[in-house]
Amino acid sequence: MIGQQLILDKEVYIVIGVAARGFAFPERSEVWLPLSLAPEIERNQKFFKFQVLGRLRKREKLETLQAELGVIAQRIAKVDPSLSKGYKLSAEPLLQSRVRNAQQSYLVLLAAATFVLLIACANLTSLLMARGWGRQREMAVRAALGASPGRLQRQGLVESCLLALLGGAVGIALAAGIVQVFRAIAPAGTPRLREISADWTLLWFALGSSLVSGVIFGLAPARRAARMDPNDALKEGTGGSVNGTSRFGNALVVVEVALAFILLIGSTLIMQTLAHLLRQNPGFRTDHLLTFDLPQPPQQGRKDSDERAAVQIAHLKDMLAQVRRLPGVEEVVASDHGILNGMMYEHSGLQLEGALLEQSAVTESVIARYISPYYFRMLGISLVRGREFDERDRRSTHKVVMANEAMARKYWGTLDIVGKRLSVSTDGKGTPQWNEIVGVVANARDVGIKDEASPEFYLALFQWGVGSHHLVVRTQANPDALAGTISRQIWASYPDQPVRHVMTLTKTIAESVGDQRMHTVLLGIFAVVGLTLALLGVYGVVSYSVVRRTQEIGVRMALGAGRSEVLRMVLQQGLTLVACGAAIGAAGALGAVRVIASELYGVKSSDPWTFSGNAALILTVGCLACWVPARRAMRVDPMVALRYE
Repeated sequence: MIGQQLILDKEVYIVIGVAARGFAFPERSEVWLPLSLAPEIERNQKFFKFQVLGRLRKREKLETLQAELGVIAQRIAKVDPSLSKGYKLSAEPLLQSRVRNAQQSYLVLLAAATFVLLIACANLTSLLMARGWGRQREMAVRAALGASPGRLQRQGLVESCLLALLGGAVGIALAAGIVQVFRAIAPAGTPRLREISADWTLLWFALGSSLVSGVIFGLAPARRAARMDPNDALKEGTGGSVNGTSRFGNALVVVEVALAFILLIGSTLIMQTLAHLLRQNPGFRTDHLLTFDLPQPPQQGRKDSDERAAVQIAHLKDMLAQVRRLPGVEEVVASDHGILNGMMYEHSGLQLEGALLEQSAVTESVIARYISPYYFRMLGISLVRGREFDERDRRSTHKVVMANEAMARKYWGTLDIVGKRLSVSTDGKGTPQWNEIVGVVANARDVGIKDEASPEFYLALFQWGVGSHHLVVRTQANPDALAGTISRQIWASYPDQPVRHVMTLTKTIAESVGDQRMHTVLLGIFAVVGLTLALLGVYGVVSYSVVRRTQEIGVRMALGAGRSEVLRMVLQQGLTLVACGAAIGAAGALGAVRVIASELYGVKSSDPWTFSGNAALILTVGCLACWVPARRAMRVDPMVALRYE
């Protein structure tokens, strides 16, 4: 393929290299073109649009690079005084920049998986303790025949490790399929999604974790079996270390319930966050809207960029007119990038006329959006002051701009800013090129549904021309039904025009919270599994206690205790453990949820209704877990129980 020609955007390129299989940086990239900038952009210290990549020399540290960048930033600030306040250059590892937004969420999921593992291990310990009690006579006989305590302990550890390894093997088999399901349902923007696979690293980690868990949590039952007194175990009855065993089993159940309660609180808070996000009013109408991208060739660095921008604007106007004439289309507008897709274009170094004294020269970046006429009217965003862009705002007319309420209040302290001016660029001599403010609109969450409205200004798309176009179509009926029709209409006149990311705004909103939805589902699954395992532990301990106390129950019933009293006694024992675990879990959850506090929206981390509702749930389900052994206890025949060993 080397040396062959490739036509992109009607330009001919020669292929000079082929990337290795699997390489795609940035994500989903397939073709890489040389970067060419116009001289005025190369000299513009405020053109913050590109990501710069570099490789540290061997044995060099990131701190050294940060110090050198600080010196360079000071030099740049001296050249352009408007950047002197707060201007800096910084670097961070590439991997950290790619996973920064997702790192905390996956650490929370890892913690949830660890909680489930601990609950399962506590259940394994309870199982081995109960099994050890049932084998007391066997172990006593082995000890009487000469088996040393060390040998008995090794036997117990071997059994616990074998159980753990078998469970780990089953988990690996399930994980191989679950990983494929995860890759299929994970949002497209999930960092390093292609690298997730069930490989040898996962295999050895799972087997190692299983073995370590078997050793640690099988140690207590094994040591108990090794320290058993054969004389006591061979006696009639069920004496021995009943109380000690019961206390240890009860403690395990309390820990299980506490961990399960923490998982329940965390998953419930995340679920409420997702529900609030889906119900959130973004500040504009989202019904009957179809959105799609119309990528355009880049203009930077081209000598004929102005002429090409004018041609692009003419084509865009023609496409808007053609789409507007289609049956079922109510209105169509355009902008430089999509709505609620997390993308934004920022300007830095703005100069504001008539602003507050401390805000006259803006050093931080401010969100900007290039829009076509009647953009706000079509979306249903209220016009607070002035007018909206219309057909008068062309390339040949005076540049105009609009701002939202947040920007007007922050930089001017008032909404009455119509007629004032804003500069986003300078000419070759450094003189500001002013844009007159013609309107102020209400705040809208057009970048991310979770983000609060921030200062944002709007430029007239037909006065500037940009490197990409995004169309928003309001339909009279189902917008999905018009997707194919609109694409075919555009291709009929412009066959080389790509049409991408065609979807309804409702689906866009759903995709914008795709990460939160996936994390909510996974955390909910962990919570359900943890709660199920904890309640199985409650059931096991209460059942074990009923078996151990069969003679006691028989004596109580022989002395006149009614079946309801036996039922109440067993339920009280089990619910006491559940209540203690819930109380400890509530205290732990108050501290644990601070980790996810930054991910919550519309709900407090210490929400009392969440805590009380989950406490009622776990007590109710705990009562059901105790009901079966309690019913078994109340049906004990006193005559049979008194002969029970």
